[in-house]
Amino acid sequence: MILTFRIAGPLILVTQVLATSSNTCALAGPGFPAPSHLSSSSLLSDATSQFEESLRNEVLSSQGKDTAWGVALFSSKENKTLYEHYYTPPIDIGVSKVDRNSIFRIGSVSKVFSVWSFLIEVGDERFNDPITKYVPELVNLGWEEVTLGQLASHAAGIPRDPTFNELGAALDSTQAAAFGFPTLEKSQVPTCGATGANRTCTRSELFSYLLQQHPPYPTAYSPSYSNVAYTLLGYAQEVITGTPVGTAITKNIMGVLGMSDSSFQDIPSSGGVIPGGDATESGWNEDLGLTSPAGSIYSSTSDMVKAGQAILQSTLMSPAQTRRWLKPLIQTGYLSTAVGAPWEIRYLTLSNERMTQLYTKQGDESSYHAALVLSPEHDLGWIVLTAGAPNAGATGVRETLMNSFGNLFLPVAEQQAKNEAISNFSGSFVDQATNSSVIVQAGSSNAPGMLVTSLISRGAQVVGPESPLIQLYGAGQYARLYPSNLRATSMSSNGSGTYVSRLGFRATYFNATQPGQVHDPCLSTWTAIGAPTYGQAALDDWVFHIGEDGQAKSLEVAGYFTHNPKIKFVGHAGLGRHGGALILSEEASAEQKARKIVIKYSYGSLSPDKQSNADDDLRNEYCWLKKLRGAEHIGQLIYMADCSLRIPGISNGESTYEDSLRKNREREEASGDEPQPTAAAPVRRCPTFALEYLPYGTIYDLHEMLYTSGQLWVPSRFLWRIWLCMVRQCIAMAFPPDIPDDQYVGQLIDFGRGKLELGESARRRLPNNIPEYASKKNLYGAAQVMMRLCSVHTQDGDVYLPRVDPVPYTYTDESGSHTILTRAPEILTTNAIVDPQLLNLLARIMAYSWPEKPSLKEVLDETEAAINKGPDHPGLLTENAELLGVIETDDILEKFSQHWLYDAPPL
Repeated sequence: MILTFRIAGPLILVTQVLATSSNTCALAGPGFPAPSHLSSSSLLSDATSQFEESLRNEVLSSQGKDTAWGVALFSSKENKTLYEHYYTPPIDIGVSKVDRNSIFRIGSVSKVFSVWSFLIEVGDERFNDPITKYVPELVNLGWEEVTLGQLASHAAGIPRDPTFNELGAALDSTQAAAFGFPTLEKSQVPTCGATGANRTCTRSELFSYLLQQHPPYPTAYSPSYSNVAYTLLGYAQEVITGTPVGTAITKNIMGVLGMSDSSFQDIPSSGGVIPGGDATESGWNEDLGLTSPAGSIYSSTSDMVKAGQAILQSTLMSPAQTRRWLKPLIQTGYLSTAVGAPWEIRYLTLSNERMTQLYTKQGDESSYHAALVLSPEHDLGWIVLTAGAPNAGATGVRETLMNSFGNLFLPVAEQQAKNEAISNFSGSFVDQATNSSVIVQAGSSNAPGMLVTSLISRGAQVVGPESPLIQLYGAGQYARLYPSNLRATSMSSNGSGTYVSRLGFRATYFNATQPGQVHDPCLSTWTAIGAPTYGQAALDDWVFHIGEDGQAKSLEVAGYFTHNPKIKFVGHAGLGRHGGALILSEEASAEQKARKIVIKYSYGSLSPDKQSNADDDLRNEYCWLKKLRGAEHIGQLIYMADCSLRIPGISNGESTYEDSLRKNREREEASGDEPQPTAAAPVRRCPTFALEYLPYGTIYDLHEMLYTSGQLWVPSRFLWRIWLCMVRQCIAMAFPPDIPDDQYVGQLIDFGRGKLELGESARRRLPNNIPEYASKKNLYGAAQVMMRLCSVHTQDGDVYLPRVDPVPYTYTDESGSHTILTRAPEILTTNAIVDPQLLNLLARIMAYSWPEKPSLKEVLDETEAAINKGPDHPGLLTENAELLGVIETDDILEKFSQHWLYDAPPL
């Protein structure tokens, strides 16, 4: 079993040694929910420091020192720029200083705005329409199979530019001959839209030159970049909407988002970064004419951050439309690159071996080189704008900045997402009513997804080493959860906005198989989504219920259980000879108080011979707890497994026995002796199980609270009730009920049956047979604990210790006066403000001679009779009343229990 518990401070993990495959089959998409608090992360500040250090080594090299640039990192989760940096070169660039409002040309990044505008105004339902439906010049010319979607994604198989890259217009005859070109007729050289031409093309000229060129590919065959495709797409949009694409971009994107530094075609009058100060030479004032939808926009980092955030947030169109837009549409010849509309999509492998997609768009226009990068899985993006003379290295600066940001900030976002998942989702979730539980550990390994190491539904192990899914499907030893992006929002408590209140995940139960030449080793991961179902509920459908603080409060697992309170680590309950216990707590809700859980574990730090006994003790306890599920006064078993704890100060993994061998070897080496070879023992897994616990701590904690507060008296009627619970625990350990393990007791244990069998030789026993004295031995330990509550007015540890030498003790019962030798400590036998009958009983339990100890039956009979004592019972509390002036009425007893148990502060 793997448990993850959280406290205010370092993360405490209870982990199992789990062999996770390095080729984990992950679902497409993020491994964790996108990070929400990157700006406050120390990881981000460290990365920005590294970036600024790298500037001196890479970006500001001699090649890039004359290039002006600006970069900005942003997240859609936070309404601000996460990081920005600007560089002003020591040359004339038209502005005195580059900043967030400095304006650059963004070149082909403009294509993002053209497609965005089309989707806002028209939608992708027209993407399968043929271009000939909207552009009559192309009818009956073989263009009927070219669709609008293919134009947007460079999959139309049409020429790149009708005239822009025409060398015949740029080269004279001598230059052309040097390249081996033949001499062109004058009619073969474009007179518009080309280098050296003094004007842009008209619509008829554009089609004339376009139709002269051969298509590079059939449609939908292979991506071929095309600027003129965006001219045609703009024509179609204008026919459909009646509005030119430039007007639509200016009004419905820039205007709505407040992009005041940006323009579609209009040259800004101020604020422009112009390398060399020459607007013509730099290309600042170059008119792209009819191909403007492909690259004519001017913008700043400030405005581009607004645009990037709006895309990720689906501000201007539906989330469904955004998801369809941010998808690959055609593959390039390079495995790690695909094409969208108009995205240049990069597939990157992160350090956790998870593949992520970056939706990028680069743009080049004369001296200007820009890039927009979006990571939808992290809700993260960055913009790079550069401007430099042709030989100033601006292109290299753009690429260096793109890569530097990706190398530094993508891992930061991935790790921050993982850290937030650990904080918000890791833990144990339980459903007390159905004996169901789930253990989620977000940061258990380097693999993506949140690891589920245990799912118990109604007592049956669904996920874990004994899962029936392993035999049926070869799956189920563990599961991983991946965000499904299905979510619901609720109004915040102060009415100021909404928050995500339900967040969906999809579970995968399959491990990767060995890859082959054709076979997909991860095929079952995605083909099994939604199967199987039970009662029409897909068993891989998981939903976390989240509070306003972003933390999971409960969990639904379709087909199994719903709304399972979350468990958090509280503290250590104590240590014994063979093991220890940890206390956990549910998160309280408005409907119910928090319940506490105890994790009991065997040390694993003993020599092998002693370790076997320690493990057996805990396994025996597990056996009787398993029998007692559903009984009152018994801690309810939740789950047991053999695992290796890793907790500061505690370990049941590598043992101290092994540690002693290591130290011996070190001493031998230090003395010069030849070290003796010893076999390295494997890391052990020791029995560990979880069960319900008293809501507000142990008896030791109760004693400390009482003592610290100055409370000098505990009602004897209260003490008798605590003692009855302890006696019943002792009985249960000796006589677990004879019922199947998978059935609930459903009512209080039939202790009468236990009394009848107490003297029978054929009584039921635990697996390795409780000896005859075991019940009395258990009672002895219970009496040692009980004596603390009987004497809350002292903290002196010595007075609680059993006496080494027994002393005489005289008590009186119905049969007369008796004197015994007892090891009961002095504080117990001389306490005058506790019911003498209880003191006598505890002293007898700690008697020196076994025959003088009461049997379990006698203790139970006497305790159950004492429970019925009222405040006016003869002989009960007479001295208490005189000393303290208090009568133990029902009202006083109720108030005492309420104050010290039910309303007691958590540990």
